[in-house]
Amino acid sequence: VSKGSSKTIALKCNVASSISAGDIFRWGINNGETYTGATGITSGQTIVETFTDSIGQNMTGATGGTMAVTLDTDSPGYAIIAAGTTGVTLAKIRFAAANEDIDLKQVALEITSAASNTPIDLIGRKVTLWDGSVQVGEAVFPTGDNATSSAITNFRIARDGAKVLTIKSDIAAISNSGPLTASGDLLIIGYDGGNVGLNGTYGTGVASGNTVNGGETDRNPSGVRIMKAYPTLAKLSVPNSGALTVGTQSGKS
Repeated sequence: VSKGSSKTIALKCNVASSISAGDIFRWGINNGETYTGATGITSGQTIVETFTDSIGQNMTGATGGTMAVTLDTDSPGYAIIAAGTTGVTLAKIRFAAANEDIDLKQVALEITSAASNTPIDLIGRKVTLWDGSVQVGEAVFPTGDNATSSAITNFRIARDGAKVLTIKSDIAAISNSGPLTASGDLLIIGYDGGNVGLNGTYGTGVASGNTVNGGETDRNPSGVRIMKAYPTLAKLSVPNSGALTVGTQSGKS
């Protein structure tokens, strides 16, 4: 330690795999009156240290990270869209990590209200998964209303933080030859809480290396109504030129 300066020593350890969740650890300085490990560089004398007893913060053991899944507050509400529209945002799913950073590896999705929509509403029966403007995966509904995504890349959820996964799709066109032949489908695609683990939604704990399952509650948006054509209304500004005049109606006294 240079004269007139200070230096901090970090105390680190490896945590045993046998700890139980909830075990508490803490370290500190205690009873340093007999310490003689410091020597002056110039004088060669043993330095008499001044110690202040101090115990550090509690550190609570955990078996691994946890991952909560909710519908993001910025997820789109109900909307009417034209058939054949591309890049439609269907939902925004929020993943939150606790205890450690988590790399999301896979996500399970489902089409809900199956009586009013089917996978043929999607071009190629496919949705794409996005981290902001970067595509990180996709999911295909091969035969039914459930799908498991391809491997998700570069989607790390910071410990005690959250990240939003956006679900987008290209909507099929409506034609006499199909596969989509009529307007009116209400397309709702959301998070499938009934399929978690290695065959569904899971991530990997960055510190522990453990598999971390997603939440077990479905999270569904309001959906989009697919129409071949629909009217739109727009507010027009009132002209500011000319004068308004009082009109008369015939046939009234």
